[in-house]
Amino acid sequence: MIGSCCAIGAVSTGATSEQVEAMRKFGIFAGIAFQIRDDIFDYQQDNHSGKGYGNDIREHKMTLPLIHLLKNSSAIERTLIISKIRLSGKRTKTVNEIIIKANEKNSLKYCEEKMNFFVQQAENQLNNITDCEAKETLEKLLYYCIKRNC
Repeated sequence: MIGSCCAIGAVSTGATSEQVEAMRKFGIFAGIAFQIRDDIFDYQQDNHSGKGYGNDIREHKMTLPLIHLLKNSSAIERTLIISKIRLSGKRTKTVNEIIIKANEKNSLKYCEEKMNFFVQQAENQLNNITDCEAKETLEKLLYYCIKRNC
């Protein structure tokens, strides 16, 4: 969606097809970085996002931290984690256990690295855009995505 919005914005200003494509890709990469940041919040009890932590776990959502945790767990651990989420995933104790395991497996660090990778990809797309106030605003928006507290 963000990619489409960025492309439409570029088209509306008379941008070249290359610039429109760069803006589309910028939006895709920025959107992925934004979503990963949101996924990280869900695994931080002390986040200042205004939303509670562990909601994705309670709702059985397969987000990047959980995917990384499962991928880096043994078959037995994976089975136990999935069973806990299915059977008691709404309980705070279970949520806390999953978050602890994710931290032990460096899942949040992995997510931050992936988020930074997508930020860099988005930045690269802005190289195709002429310097202007709008470009500066997009750069600020991009950094807000990863530095935000909410």
